[in-house]
Amino acid sequence: MSLHRAIFALCCFPIALYGQSGNASHTEQDSTRWGKWSLTAPSEVQPLQELQKAKNLKSQGTPGWRVRVFRANSKNARQKSLELVENLKLDFPEVPVYWSYESPFFKVSLGDFRTKEEAIRFLQMNREQLPSAFVVSEAILPAVKPEIPPLPEEATTVTVGQP
Repeated sequence: MSLHRAIFALCCFPIALYGQSGNASHTEQDSTRWGKWSLTAPSEVQPLQELQKAKNLKSQGTPGWRVRVFRANSKNARQKSLELVENLKLDFPEVPVYWSYESPFFKVSLGDFRTKEEAIRFLQMNREQLPSAFVVSEAILPAVKPEIPPLPEEATTVTVGQP
């Protein structure tokens, strides 16, 4: 944890000093739907920013919850887990099924739940089909809602009366 604090201090302290000195050589800008922002920092901070960017790009998913259905390291655990994945896809077609191997365990999990309560509710509703399942905290892949394009100009214009 102290490493994170040191990196945070190295990133923020020079930026705070820059606000008083006016000596900067690295500028980033972004224009998104949330507005325009600009970050100016001393050149010494740039390697740390690049390191953090790389770390952010590597991370996949957000913190969430899943229902762990299988976890074993027996001789035939791989085969059992793959068969279970196929059966779960048939039993729960609307719920994502995940298979993973973290030495020495083969694991099968269900769902992408943002809260623990959602995962527990799903498990309670399906306890008969999943008697030995339990809830685990994992990085999830939340569903991305498609961006809806704006209506064409003609669709927003209302004409009253006859021409």
